[in-house]
Amino acid sequence: MTGSPLILGDFNCPSDGASCDLRLLRVMDGFGLSQGVLSPTRRVTGAGGARDSLLDLVFFQKVRSFVHKVEVYDVGLSDHCLVTVLLNLTTPPNIIKTFKTRNIRNLCSSSFMSAINNCSFNLTPADSVDAFCSQMVEDVTNVLNRLAPEQEVTKRIGRHPPHCLTQDALLAKRRRRTLEKKFTRNRTLENQAAYRSACRRATRLIRISSQEYTKNLVESVLGNSKKVWAVCKDLLYGPTVADMSASGLTAASFIKFFQDKLDKIKLNIATSLMAAPVDVHTDVNPKSVPPPFSGFAPVSVDTVRDALLKMTSKTNVLDFIPTFLLKEHSGLFAPSLTHLCNLSFSQGLFPTVFKTGCITPILKKNGLDICELGNYRPITGLNNISKLLERVALIQLRPVIVGSNHFAKYQSAYRASHSTETALLRLTNDVRSSMGRSTTTSLLSLDISAAFDALDHSILLTRATKLFGISGLALHWLESYLTDRAAFVKYNNNNSPTVRISSGVPQGSILGPILFSLYVSPIGSIITGMGASYHQYADDTQLYIELNPTHDSASQLTACADCLNLWFLRNNLMLNTSKTDCILFGTGARLRHTDEGTKTTCTPFTGTVLPVRKSIHILGVTLDAELNMNKHVSETVASCNAHIRALRHIRPSLPQSVAASLSCAIVQTRLDYCNSLLYETSSHNISSLQRVQNNLARVVFRTHRRASAAPLLAKLHWLPIASRIRFKVAALSHSVVHTGCPKYLSELVSFSEPARKTRGNHPSPGNDPSSPSVQNPGTHKLAEHRCRLASERPSFGFAAPAVWNSLPRALRQITSPITFRKALKTELFSPPPP
Repeated sequence: MTGSPLILGDFNCPSDGASCDLRLLRVMDGFGLSQGVLSPTRRVTGAGGARDSLLDLVFFQKVRSFVHKVEVYDVGLSDHCLVTVLLNLTTPPNIIKTFKTRNIRNLCSSSFMSAINNCSFNLTPADSVDAFCSQMVEDVTNVLNRLAPEQEVTKRIGRHPPHCLTQDALLAKRRRRTLEKKFTRNRTLENQAAYRSACRRATRLIRISSQEYTKNLVESVLGNSKKVWAVCKDLLYGPTVADMSASGLTAASFIKFFQDKLDKIKLNIATSLMAAPVDVHTDVNPKSVPPPFSGFAPVSVDTVRDALLKMTSKTNVLDFIPTFLLKEHSGLFAPSLTHLCNLSFSQGLFPTVFKTGCITPILKKNGLDICELGNYRPITGLNNISKLLERVALIQLRPVIVGSNHFAKYQSAYRASHSTETALLRLTNDVRSSMGRSTTTSLLSLDISAAFDALDHSILLTRATKLFGISGLALHWLESYLTDRAAFVKYNNNNSPTVRISSGVPQGSILGPILFSLYVSPIGSIITGMGASYHQYADDTQLYIELNPTHDSASQLTACADCLNLWFLRNNLMLNTSKTDCILFGTGARLRHTDEGTKTTCTPFTGTVLPVRKSIHILGVTLDAELNMNKHVSETVASCNAHIRALRHIRPSLPQSVAASLSCAIVQTRLDYCNSLLYETSSHNISSLQRVQNNLARVVFRTHRRASAAPLLAKLHWLPIASRIRFKVAALSHSVVHTGCPKYLSELVSFSEPARKTRGNHPSPGNDPSSPSVQNPGTHKLAEHRCRLASERPSFGFAAPAVWNSLPRALRQITSPITFRKALKTELFSPPPP
C-alpha cells in the first residue's frame, strides 16, 4: 500500500482509564502504526460509580506522520468525547516527464518528399536485405534530423483539469470567500443569508463555466474520432496516467523476472517429464501429405500500400519514422517497401535490424498491485516496418495454414467469420444437446503458462513442414524471423540491458498468433481421438465431455486431460493446473440427482483434485451450471450502469451526436457482446437489459428518468434488446447459410426437404453447386427440429432455423452481409402486419 495510512474510530476494545488493549497495540505496531489518543474518551456512570475508558482511537504512521495534534473534548452531547485531529496534508507534486520528440506535425511536406526522393535507398538501393534496411534507416533518420530535429521536452502531468472558469465565476468565488470570512467574524443572520446566497451563485457559475469549457473542448475535436474518444475518456473516468515510479520496480528487475519465469517453466517441464510415462504416444502423424508452399510470391506495390494503410498509427521507441508519417506518404514509401519485401522473401531472410523488441510491462488487470512483478504481462513493441513485413507475409501464409486439413477445426481465433461468439455458440450448443439427452457435461478451462513466450522454435518449424507443407525459402524466412531475436524492457523512462530471446513469438507481433495456432494444432486430433470435445480461442482451451451414466466418462476425461498434459510437456509447454477451472453443466433436475462428490470435486489430472465451480468465466461471458445466463446478465447490467452513471455526469457538456456515439461505444457494445447466447432467455433477464438501454436513451436525450423510452429508442434508431438478439442470430445464420462459415456452426443446421422434390434441393448450407437454383441458398428454409426440453431451445441448432425461417424470402436471398444487415434492421423496425 502506498501513502500514509490513518485509522480512526470507535474500536470498542477492553480498556481501563487511559490505557489501551496491549494486544491491539502489538498488532498495529507490527504495521508501523502508533496510537495518538492519550486520555479517556468515554465515561460511564453506574451503580459502582463513574468509570473511564479509552475506546476512540487514532492510529497513524510513526515515521513522517502528518498527524500533529490529537485532543479530547467533553462536549456533553454523548457519552463519548469529541476527538479532534490536526492533519498537515500536502499536495503531492505533479508528475514530470522528460522525453525526446520531433516536431513532425509542422514538417514541410514538399521538402520532406523531395529529400526522400533524393535518398540513396531510392536512387541506388542495395541488393541485400540487411544492407537495404540499414540504408533506409540511415537515410530517413538523416532527413528527419535535418528537417525536424529531435528536441527534449519536459511535460508536467497535473492532477487537476486546466483552468476553465470564466471571469464571472472567478469574481463569484472571491465574493463567496469574502463573505465567508465576514460571517466567520460576525455570525449574524444577515451575514449568513448573504454568504449562502454567494455560495449558490458561485456554485451555479462554476458549474456553467465547467460545462461550457467541456462542450467547447469536445466540439473543437469533432471530426477526429481518436481525439473525441481521448477527451471523453478523460471526462468519464479521469486521468489514467499513473506515477509508475511509485512502484519501486526497475526495467532490469522486469527483464530478470521474465527470464527467470521461463527458466522455471523449463525446469518444471524437465522434472515432470522424468516422472511421466514413456509408453503413452502423443505424436500426431499427418493423415495426408500437405500441398507444398516453398516460397513467397513477389508482392506488388498496391498490396504493400494497402497493408500499410491498414496499420494502426501507433509509434514506439524502435520506429525511426512515425507510422502516421508513413501512411500519410504511402505513395512515396510503397515502392521502396515493396523492394524490401521482395528482397526479404527471395533471399529467405528477415532483416536483422528489426529483430529487437521493446517490452512494455502491462498490468494484467486494473486494480492489481503495481509493486508485484507477477501482475504484469510482457507486450513486445516492434518496429513498424517489421510489422508491415509480417503483415505482407501473413497475406500468403494465412491461407496455407488455416486452409490446411491439419489446422485445428475448433480454433476460432484469427480466422474470418470466426469470433468468441461463434466459439461460445458451438460450445453451448453441445452442452445444451447433452441437456436434451438428460445427461451432464463436465468442462475444463485449461490455462497455459507463458503460452506465447515458451514456444520451441525447432518444434514449430518441424510442424510447419510436416503438417502444413512450408519448405524451401518460405521455411528459411520463417526460421530467420524466429531466431536470433533480442529484447529489452522499457519501464519508467529507463531501459534494461538487451537480452537474447531463444524461444517464443513476440506478444504484439502480427505473425505470432497464427504461428501459435499452428504450434498447438495437433491437440485437436488427440482430444477427438479420445472421445472428448474441445474448443480453442488462441491459447484459451475448453475441454469437455458428456458424462454418460452407462460409461466411465469421468475416467475418460482424466485420461484425455493426462494425455493432453503430457503432449504439452513434450512440446515444451506447461499447463497451469492451479488455474484450471472445472464446471458441471446440466439441467436443474439432473444436477439435483447427481452424486454430491461429482458436483463438488473433479479429478481432471491424475492426483489433482479441483473444486467444481457453480459458474465459470469464458471469453468474457459467465456461464452458470444450468446455462440460464442469469449471472452473466446481472454482471452486464452492473457494468453498464456504472458507465451510465459516469456518462450522466458529463452529459450536459456533450453535443447530442457525441453523447449518442459515446453511449454506443461504452454501453451498447456491452449489451450486444455475445447476445446471441441470450436467445430464449427468461423475460426477467430481457427486462433487466431493456431497463439499461432505456436509461441510456434517457441520458442521451437528457429526459426525466420516468419518460417513455420507446420514442427515444426510435429517434436513436436503436433496436430493443429482444430484437437485437434476433438480429444477431439472423446475421450469424446468414453467414452460415451463404458462406458455410464457420464450418462448426454450419454442421448444426441443414436445409429442409420440401414436400415436392425440385432441382433446387441441396444437402447443406454453404454448398455451391453449379445449378442456378442452388447458387442462392436463401431461397430455402432451414430444417426445424423438435426439442425434448426447454433448456435445449436456446442452442444455435434450434435458434438459427427458427429466426431464419421467420424472415421474408426476399430478405433471405440477399447475399451481401452489409446489405442484409441494413435490410434486416429495417425489417425488425417495421411494425408487424395486422
